[in-house]
Amino acid sequence: MNVQFLIQLIGLPLTLVLSILSAALFIVALILVVRFKNPQVLAAFQPLTWLPVAAGIISTFIELLSSIGLQLSDNDAIAGSSSLLFQMTLVPLLASLVATMPGLLTTVMGRYLLAWKASGLRWTKPKASSSTTREVDPDEWVSREADDYLEKLVRPR
Repeated sequence: MNVQFLIQLIGLPLTLVLSILSAALFIVALILVVRFKNPQVLAAFQPLTWLPVAAGIISTFIELLSSIGLQLSDNDAIAGSSSLLFQMTLVPLLASLVATMPGLLTTVMGRYLLAWKASGLRWTKPKASSSTTREVDPDEWVSREADDYLEKLVRPR
């Protein structure tokens, strides 16, 4: 499906509303994740990311109501198949779901990353610094262990 046909199905006003809402919500979600780093703020912002879906539902409802007149008309060439007409009216809802994804995924993943950082869990073991660990020569280790063992044996009881 090319973009021009998609814009014809959705309509230019809804396309503009969805693109502006999607871009704005994505930018705000990025700012909240990067600058504020507060899970409560992200949780409060998450319902707002569903605004494009609300616009899509309203548009779909209006298109469904306006298509009733086409289905009831006597001219069969205009109405076509009722199932095709129903599918065409659901395209704005699908487009609004796609427009919701960037902001919603950014918010959800931001909350997940903040919770992960707060938990202190790590995928790998932290690397030990070079000042705390030093290379031990095997001969030195054997002699030190032998000295400790002999000291325990010889020590008076």
